Amino acid sequence: MNSNEGLTLLKEEEIWENKKLEVLEKYGTIAAISDLAILTGGSYSFEINRIPDDGSMKGRTCSYFTQSSDILGNIIIGNEAGNMGSTLQFFRQVAIRPIIKNPDIFDLLWRNKINGYNDCEEVELGEYPQYVPDSDIQEVLENEYHDGNMKKTGKNYTFNKANVDDSKGFQPINYDEYEYNNKKYIRIESASSIKAGTNKYVIKPFILSDGKLYTDYGRIWIKVSPVRWLIDRKTKTLISKRCLLSGIPFQSKDKDYDGNFSATVMKEYLDNYMIKDLGLDNSLSSKKTNSIVKNTNKERNFKQNPYNLTFDSVSEEEIIKGSIESGVAVFLH
Repeated sequence: MNSNEGLTLLKEEEIWENKKLEVLEKYGTIAAISDLAILTGGSYSFEINRIPDDGSMKGRTCSYFTQSSDILGNIIIGNEAGNMGSTLQFFRQVAIRPIIKNPDIFDLLWRNKINGYNDCEEVELGEYPQYVPDSDIQEVLENEYHDGNMKKTGKNYTFNKANVDDSKGFQPINYDEYEYNNKKYIRIESASSIKAGTNKYVIKPFILSDGKLYTDYGRIWIKVSPVRWLIDRKTKTLISKRCLLSGIPFQSKDKDYDGNFSATVMKEYLDNYMIKDLGLDNSLSSKKTNSIVKNTNKERNFKQNPYNLTFDSVSEEEIIKGSIESGVAVFLH
């Protein structure tokens, strides 16, 4: 893949400075956190901050990585209020907000845009585990799982092992995807905890989008759903509206960040794991992208040109002929 393809992260100047993306001027610099990002260790705003178009629990904001660093070599982040902050390169409570810079994909997708907040354009592409279903569905899924009735789809998602010591960096763990009533889910153990002494962790209570307070690890079901992206048409960039995952270190603890993003643990994770988990792997072609667009429209019950109208060029003579035969007045300019 070339530098304009695949998944990457925003740069500092694209969010706050002279090269700030137009869509972020309209939408703002804050991002919502998914339940999965909370369950994989992400910190979030409990009550104060929400994204502008969602005041529910799903709209709570969080900190997210950029690919930029400050003069001390710390990683620049967007914080829960959308302002600039920084963190150590191995800190794993900051979330991932992926972006896509691929002109070929963009040119195919932007025509399928959805009009969003403050004239922002959005599009759905790929799918990922994001939020918990209702509590009654959670109970049904867990019962069906223990009864051996949950069917695996054959797909799995790769995250970081819960509560690994910071010095160990990225330790992959896979979670299977299951299907129930034509919907897809994963069953994941929470990694939301705080460190209390050497290699010891204590449970940190957390609240998911269902409003429920969780006080133990347990296994929690997360629904797989389409990912919504903000469209920046000028730069042909797609920006995830939500932070999808936490728990992945930007760089290993024993290695400073020198500005070469392609050599980081984070970029390796985006290229080798997350892009596949989203269904946007390295072999993505225009044909496959068209298929994704078609499936996305189907999920949204969106039909393009349902009457099979044609919009080919016609001559003045054809327009006049058509108006005479149909008895419809026409004005030619």
